[in-house]
Amino acid sequence: MILAVFIASFANAQSKIDSLKIELHNVSSGNSKISLLIDIAIQYVDVNSDSAFEYLISARSKLDEAPNLYNEAHYHMVYGLYLTRINSIDSAIHQLKTSYGLFFELDSLERLARIKSLIGNCFDESQKYDSALFYYNVSLNMTDSIENKSLLAANYNNMGNVYDGIGDYENALNHYFSALSLFREINKHQETAIALNNIALININLNNIDKSISFLNEAIQINIDYDNMFHLCMNYNNLGIAYKTIHDYENALQFFTTAASIADKAGFVMFTAHSNHNLG
Repeated sequence: MILAVFIASFANAQSKIDSLKIELHNVSSGNSKISLLIDIAIQYVDVNSDSAFEYLISARSKLDEAPNLYNEAHYHMVYGLYLTRINSIDSAIHQLKTSYGLFFELDSLERLARIKSLIGNCFDESQKYDSALFYYNVSLNMTDSIENKSLLAANYNNMGNVYDGIGDYENALNHYFSALSLFREINKHQETAIALNNIALININLNNIDKSISFLNEAIQINIDYDNMFHLCMNYNNLGIAYKTIHDYENALQFFTTAASIADKAGFVMFTAHSNHNLG
């Protein structure tokens, strides 16, 4: 599975969810409570869409009671991210464009560049690759003026996804390696693991299985070190694909089983079915 860097989401979700819930319990301010509800929703987006939606609904209810322009803009951005992850692409784009308009009022160039990139992700998900590249390039141009290397690297990674989608593996690798270099430079460890995962998958497509396994093992070690179970599941699953490609079914089954077991124990509902499909 190729991974996008969604920018608005975070890795190592469960520990952050637990910490944010403690904060939520102790906060009394309406605006702070709304902000925390939205932040918890972000954490749930990748691992449990039902819980993400529950917290977004709660945030929406409180926003109606205590309007706040920043929280409103942030809410629409995260709702757009959630809708992207459940593949409701047209609705996601609508939410993200609403967020863009609100952040424009706040004169937040960094947020505007992030949203352009998130809209690019929507078009990539729906395989409208020309539109995806257009939005990533707009985001890149905006990023130049704010010197945000994290966002720059995310755009390179996600452009790599587009080139992978159209079968241009040379361009895909060039963009993934550009992202990898920047993520390493700014010590974004878990994003580094995402780029390594994506480089590994391109190498599977090119039948460079030894290289693929090496990149995946590096990503696995990072995700173990930083307790990122969600991406660790994906790495083990992709390792299974690598071994299956060379007809090493024993190792393939071992890694598919490991991925499914981690997903099941961690409650990653959205990933468990995918893992079980590979085992089937």
